[in-house]
Amino acid sequence: MGQLAGKICTVSDLGRQLPVEVWFTEDAKAHDTHFLNRLLTRATAQTLLILDRGFYDFEWWSRLIAQQSQFIGAAKSNLAYQVTQSLSLTPRVSARKMSL
Repeated sequence: MGQLAGKICTVSDLGRQLPVEVWFTEDAKAHDTHFLNRLLTRATAQTLLILDRGFYDFEWWSRLIAQQSQFIGAAKSNLAYQVTQSLSLTPRVSARKMSL
């Protein structure tokens, strides 16, 4: 079995379906949070980020919100939150605005 060569983070323009930036670290054991500061500088006001669970960091989320960036992410099972608005609730999709 081969050895992982590193970790990649890609920023894509979803409208165009094209990558905007690709970041690489040779550290194969680096966590996704390794790229948080780069993403923070890339996200301007009114940017919408779609994040996977690897970008799970409350302090970083607060910084995003403070600079008027928004994000969509997958919640972990133990996340404590308050639903402020239900957008869609079906057996397969649950979209809600939340406050932590």
